[in-house]
Amino acid sequence: MREGYLAWSALLFRHWDSVLDDQRQPPAAFWKELLDYPYPVFLWGSAHWEPGDAERDRRMLRLEIATPPYGYRRGGLAAQSAGCGDAHRRRARDISQ
Repeated sequence: MREGYLAWSALLFRHWDSVLDDQRQPPAAFWKELLDYPYPVFLWGSAHWEPGDAERDRRMLRLEIATPPYGYRRGGLAAQSAGCGDAHRRRARDISQ
């Protein structure tokens, strides 16, 4: 969280499920720090999750974002990398020499 404070930025916690205990709750001290954090916090998990504290002041929004189909992802990657040419291959070759 230190970097978030220094950059005045949002936080993203991937694999949120791995932070949760057997009752599917985060450690109390960590959860308090997240609730006190002044900027947006994104919790990215693979399963639906509800916090155990209904009395919190911080608002939570839930978004479910489906993974796009393979063809769509591949097309997007191809379009983004089209302008790169083979520069990445040349850099790799330079490093290996």
